[in-house]
Amino acid sequence: MTDKPDTPPDQVGRVSAWYQAGNLGGTGLGGGLGLWLLETLPQPWMAGATMGALMLVCCGALVFVREQPAAPHRVGELGLVAAVGGVVRRVTGRLLRARLG
Repeated sequence: MTDKPDTPPDQVGRVSAWYQAGNLGGTGLGGGLGLWLLETLPQPWMAGATMGALMLVCCGALVFVREQPAAPHRVGELGLVAAVGGVVRRVTGRLLRARLG
């Protein structure tokens, strides 16, 4: 297994923009569709069932996503304080090295 990211460094901004657009669009369109179904269908449970089925269909796209390996958990070996300190060091190290803006 490799730690190579799926997104090339020169495409990170584009991926981030599409992620945010999908999040906003999905929330707006999904909420609007849910309200419309709730007002249109004869029984309220039908709107919930329809939205649930649509969400399950959207999960079909996960077939094309490569699963990332999980980070090893060593809290038991290190202790809670040391594990949290390691997380803080890694996060702040990445933030301090990150290009601003």
